[in-house]
Amino acid sequence: MIFALLSWIGADEIAQEVIKEINPNFEPWFNPIFEPTGELEGFLFSVQVAIGALILGYIIGRLHGRP
Repeated sequence: MIFALLSWIGADEIAQEVIKEINPNFEPWFNPIFEPTGELEGFLFSVQVAIGALILGYIIGRLHGRP
């Protein structure tokens, strides 16, 4: 249950904070087309991790099974 207390903070959010500290008048060049809610964002991130783990597991399995 300790993982429920942790938050998923991405590098983009940290970069935005640093940029605002350096230059408070900075305006982004474009706005995102689709910005998911917190729950959907967490779900999409989890799906991305699962797909990556499956691909990595497949590659390791294929390499391990070679003669």
